[in-house]
Amino acid sequence: MTKNLKEKCDCPEDIRDWTACNNEISQKIKLHPDTERVIQKFTSAITAACNTTFQVTKPGNQAAKKQRVPWWTNDLMLLWKKTLALRRRFQRTKNNDNLRLERRQQYQECNRIYKTKLGEEKLQCWKDFCSNTNTESSNLWNRVYRYVAGRLRNKFILATLKTGNNNYITDMQSTINQMTEHFVPEDSEDGQEAHHKHVRHQASAPLQTTNDVEFTRHKVQAILEKFDPHKVPGEDTMSSEILLHVFRGFPTAFTQIYECLRRGHFPKQWKRSVILPVVNQARKCSMRRESTDPLAL
Repeated sequence: MTKNLKEKCDCPEDIRDWTACNNEISQKIKLHPDTERVIQKFTSAITAACNTTFQVTKPGNQAAKKQRVPWWTNDLMLLWKKTLALRRRFQRTKNNDNLRLERRQQYQECNRIYKTKLGEEKLQCWKDFCSNTNTESSNLWNRVYRYVAGRLRNKFILATLKTGNNNYITDMQSTINQMTEHFVPEDSEDGQEAHHKHVRHQASAPLQTTNDVEFTRHKVQAILEKFDPHKVPGEDTMSSEILLHVFRGFPTAFTQIYECLRRGHFPKQWKRSVILPVVNQARKCSMRRESTDPLAL
C-alpha cells in the first residue's frame, strides 16, 4: 500500500529513498497555498492506493447462493464430501464385480452415517432455536414465521412525518427536507442568545494569541493508536488502521497536514459526515421528526 500511495502522491521517480520521498511530499504540503485542495488530494491519494492494494468484493448473487442453513457444520461438510467421493468411486468401478460390490457397501454405509448425522444436527439446531426463543411471545410459531420470512428483526421505518399543524407529509422529498432541517438547522444569527453571539464574534475575530505548540510525530501517532480499529469509519471509509499505516509510511507528511489547525483553519472536508436517523425508543410511537436522534459517522 505504501508503494501505491507513493505513486498516487506524485512523488518524483528519481527519489527512491522513503525518507526523501516523505520529506518531498511534506514540503509540497507546506508550500501549497490552498489547504482544502491539499487535504482533498491527499485523501484521494489514500483512497486510490487502498483501491489498488485491497481486493474489494461486492456481495451479489454468488454470495447469496453460498449462504448455508443454520444446522450445517464443518463435520457435515467433510462427511458429505467423503460420501460423494465414495459414490464416484463406486460408479466408476465397472470391470470387477466383487470390487464394485465392496465399494457399493462402503458408499451405502458412509451415506447412512451422513444422513444420521444430518438428522441429529437438524434436531439439535431446532432444540437450540427453541431454547433461545423469546419467552415473552405466547406463540412460538410467530418467531418461526419471522425467521423464515426474514423478519426476525423488526425495523421501524419512518415513511411519513407529522407536521406542527397535525398534517402528514405525503412525499419522500418533503420528509427528507423536514429531517434535514431538524438534524442540521440553518446557522442564522436570528434568535441567538448572547452567549452564541459572543462565540460567533470570537470565531470571526483575528487571532491575537501566541502560537500553539507544533504537532509532533509522537503526538499524532499516540492519538491514532488510541482509536478503535473496529469503529465505523466516516464518509471517506478510512479506518484508523489505514490512517496508522499511512502515518508509518509518511510520518512527516501526515503530521504536516494538521498544521492547518494551528493557523485556525478547520478544513471543510473534516466537517462532513454521514447522518443516520436513529429512532428514540422513548418516543418510538410518535410520528414527529423529534422522535429520531441524529447519529453522525
